[in-house]
Amino acid sequence: MTREDIIRELEVKGFNAEMKDTVKNGVICKGILVHDEKDVNPLIYTEQMIQEAEKRKKTLEEVVDEFIKVYENSKDCMKMEIQNLMNRDWAMKHLSIAIQKSSDENLVKYDLDNFTGMEAYLLLIENGKEDESYSMKIETCHLKQWNISEEEAWKIAYNHVCENTYIAGVSQILNGLLGVSMENEEDDMMYVISSSDKMKGASAILNEKALKEFAQKKGVARLYVLPSSVHEMIIIPDNGEFDLSVLSEIVSEVNNTEVKPEEQLPSRAYLLEF
Repeated sequence: MTREDIIRELEVKGFNAEMKDTVKNGVICKGILVHDEKDVNPLIYTEQMIQEAEKRKKTLEEVVDEFIKVYENSKDCMKMEIQNLMNRDWAMKHLSIAIQKSSDENLVKYDLDNFTGMEAYLLLIENGKEDESYSMKIETCHLKQWNISEEEAWKIAYNHVCENTYIAGVSQILNGLLGVSMENEEDDMMYVISSSDKMKGASAILNEKALKEFAQKKGVARLYVLPSSVHEMIIIPDNGEFDLSVLSEIVSEVNNTEVKPEEQLPSRAYLLEF
């Protein structure tokens, strides 16, 4: 079963569909774009859908029906309409920063000196229904449309990142997930740093003030940083018990076994000094 098969069946059902690929964090993601009267149409990624169908031996008709359901739900949830994108005030409210592997994408971005192999870029992000979120990477043409300088855009986006920074110990997270009270949360060795909504939250690592305050609270001058995904990072106070090369091996192993390719950051750990 291929994308072409799905498109042919969609056309039989009266849909105007085409293949569309996008690049996410250096990974080509294959999907199908359905055109209708909407200003902005959702791109539905099909690789996982096809793999799941082959695994479960679903028919083409079943897959197409599933695709249509996803498409209809996406249309209902999608809020990033043209009128919003044309609205400067709306755009400034939703402007943020994300982190990905260094790339050749034509974005408003810069390389991260403290994190070799990574870059920060501007994006618009909005939370949708049922914890769904939508985002759009920013190019220079968008800033011109909103009549805003790169300097001002980065400042606004950085303030949003800092306002939403979230740091929590593993025990605290488990407590929230399992509803079990964990003792000695202050003694956690590993902490998650992300945004409050956990979407593209790895950029919280750019919040220098929060990191310095965290290091001071833990009584250390250095923090290990493990880039677990584009959504979050792990920080570990350097108390002399860890080795950078060993932590890098852990990151590499997790990337190889647990993290989607399009959500991976470099397979290594980093060390920040304050």
